Amino acid sequence: MYLITGLGNPEKKYYNTRHNIGFMALDKFAAVNNFDQAAFKKKHNGLLLTEKFNKQKIFLLKPLTYMNNSGQAVRTVLNYYNIPPANTIVLVDDYALGFGRLRVRAKGSDGGHNGLKSIASHLGSAAYIRLRLGIYAPGRQNRRDFVLSSFTREERKKLDEFLHTAAAALTCILTNGVTSTMNRYNTKKSGSNEHA
Repeated sequence: MYLITGLGNPEKKYYNTRHNIGFMALDKFAAVNNFDQAAFKKKHNGLLLTEKFNKQKIFLLKPLTYMNNSGQAVRTVLNYYNIPPANTIVLVDDYALGFGRLRVRAKGSDGGHNGLKSIASHLGSAAYIRLRLGIYAPGRQNRRDFVLSSFTREERKKLDEFLHTAAAALTCILTNGVTSTMNRYNTKKSGSNEHA
């Protein structure tokens, strides 16, 4: 069993902002696999969808606790369904990665991201899988305002392709494992401040 969590803020006004690309990537994964997105149910502090994938049960979660308290929903679902933290996959925006770039990690620091910080706090561990989705654009200095802003027109032209790639990377994690996915999808250098 796996818990796949897309991070974001639940209010409609936030949906198309950069901080909500985790929600968007989770929705894209559901769409390409023909999951019934109307079947997301409000439970365990989030919107939860249970499906079968590659002969195993998976849970898709969009926390309704707001970004800074994402760990509450993640911990609740893990406890209820007895899923080990190592089988948690988090889809998250990454300010340090250039727009359209991906990084897969089996564990790591929160990198200053409050959603990841909350999850690590509630799990008592940073040993969970994260699929980091680059949102950085040159010349943006105020991080808080930037992540809560909408994508530019040029970014929107490339966003669907980016989300398809994210969905494919998630599929690779579930079918081939983290190491294989890292080798295939992690691009070039792996530093925390890659804006190129």
